[in-house]
Parts: sequence; C-alpha cells; structure tokens
Amino acid sequence: MRNFGPRLHHLAVAVRDGEAGGRPNIDYVVDSLRGCGQEFLLDVIGSQEEGLKQVFSSASEYSSLIVEYVQRFGDFQGFFTKGNVANLTRAAGVDETLRSLQAEASA
Repeated sequence: MRNFGPRLHHLAVAVRDGEAGGRPNIDYVVDSLRGCGQEFLLDVIGSQEEGLKQVFSSASEYSSLIVEYVQRFGDFQGFFTKGNVANLTRAAGVDETLRSLQAEASA
C-alpha cells in the first residue's frame, strides 16, 4: 500500500484438478496462455506430491492486476506450500519494483 496505494493485488483462478494430454491441467492452461502472449513471473511451481501447483501472471499493463492460477490435487485445502509462498511473493515483489522504476524513469 505504501508504494502503490489501495488496490487489488491479485486474483486467484482455480484450475480444475485433472490432466490434459497426460499433464496436469495447470501446465496445459499456462502453456496455452503463453501461446497467446501471456507472460508469467516464474514457471509453475509446486507438485502433485505437495498437493498444489501455482503460478502468477505478469501484471496487467492496464490495471497492475496479477492473475494467480492454482491447481489443487486430491484433498489439498491450502493456498500455498511453504516453498511456494516465498517464491511467489519474491517474484511479485520484483515485478512491482521494476514497474515502479520504469514509471519513475518515464515521468
């Protein structure tokens, strides 16, 4: 809030558990979106064994909104694994810092 004011940071989209083409659905979704030009802050992280795979998109140039794609496996109920939360937070922070620096440079 200090840097960007009150705004929605990210929106999470649940990806249905299952597979497409022998791969977890989230991998299919991310590859399809990349094929349409969508960029992501990092590769899909997590695993079926951990119960969760997720990724953050790059922030929208129009709203700065980040879209999180999440696939939970089996009966996993959480939002993050210990390893995932640090990686996602770091990636989102780096992206916001770069956008802020770019905005300052163009002002």
